[in-house]
Amino acid sequence: MVRKKKEVSRREALLSELASECESPEEFMDLLSDLKKSLLEKALDAEMDHHLGYRKHEAAGRGTGNSRNGKSKKTVQGEFGQTEIETPRDRNGSFEPKLIGKHKRRFYNEMGQYYSSEYRFDKADVSHDAAIKISSSLPTQTPETNLELARAHVLLGDLTPQRRQLASAVDRERETPEHSRAHLQTALSILSDMEQTSQTESIRLRKNSEVLDILRARCQLGLSRLTTDKKAKSEFKRAAVSILKKKLKASPDSTAIRFELIRALSDQNVRRANSPPEIERSAQMLNEALDKIRPLREVHPNNPAIAVQEVHVRHKFSVILRRQARLSEADEQISTAIDVQSSLVDLYPQSVSHRCWRALLYRSLAEIKLELTDLPSAKAIIKKGEEDLQKIDGEFDQHPFVIRVRNAIQDYHSK
Repeated sequence: MVRKKKEVSRREALLSELASECESPEEFMDLLSDLKKSLLEKALDAEMDHHLGYRKHEAAGRGTGNSRNGKSKKTVQGEFGQTEIETPRDRNGSFEPKLIGKHKRRFYNEMGQYYSSEYRFDKADVSHDAAIKISSSLPTQTPETNLELARAHVLLGDLTPQRRQLASAVDRERETPEHSRAHLQTALSILSDMEQTSQTESIRLRKNSEVLDILRARCQLGLSRLTTDKKAKSEFKRAAVSILKKKLKASPDSTAIRFELIRALSDQNVRRANSPPEIERSAQMLNEALDKIRPLREVHPNNPAIAVQEVHVRHKFSVILRRQARLSEADEQISTAIDVQSSLVDLYPQSVSHRCWRALLYRSLAEIKLELTDLPSAKAIIKKGEEDLQKIDGEFDQHPFVIRVRNAIQDYHSK
């Protein structure tokens, strides 16, 4: 059982306050850049302390033959924009900062994941490619370096349903199954090598064991999406779930592992489940996912990633219920999903993805109302979906998710 926090930490409160001031994705990116600059400069100062063997202004530094010698400016260029960093220097010129590379590779991966959440997959790929180049160029490969390298390959190779649906024609031509499979196999090879070195670096590896297992599970899920063989697909998915359940049993309070297990359980293509056993199996997996979401939502009621996952699970579950002619239960699942999604829209009113998702949910609920022959409700609900589209800034008119939702609503009217 996940332990409930007694109070929000000061750090979480400060981050929440800063994030609440962002009214657009661009402002959020600026905030991330500012935080990166501040944290990286403090890390570099700490590394200089370690290099010299004493802190700034400490008497222990007298007569050591080396000392601080001001700072030089370094500009970091990336998809998140330019950030000017002040790098400390020493008088002997022997200081070679190592944390910049480590920070940049993780930052690029995090930026890639942010871009993916906004369905800007071209920018996400540039970020993950940069993380691979940085990690591969470092003279010393540590467990942390290898984990970020593996993470970048996983994120480039895992073709999620949203990515397949919204990718441009150029992306689809480039992202062949062979291309994606190569990334995932490379990631698995890196992770396997890490496990083989666990005897010599057991302490450092244990610290990263959660991330290692999460990446292994994601590789299995990614491979399941690349095969058309039903038996192989099922085996890959079972392997992912097994890895995460075993880890959760060992670390029952781990939010990260529980969240990844929910993702693995809910990775069900409910529209392609044809036979009654397939439909029932998908329903069981989604039910289990919902059971595991509840304790996370109690502990982290305002966590957007967990809320988004709950919405996806309930939406898929409603599709299963509709196919089983359990329309009232499907209505309840979608209505709850809309309530959760509305909380996200309230928190991030400028987010394209959150408004698009709510519009899609309204469309699904309107379809259910039609099946229940409640035409007035269906008309009022689909209007809410259209209003969400109208509230999205015009500059995103050709955003792939906006186009998909617009077409979905037009398709609803044509029926």
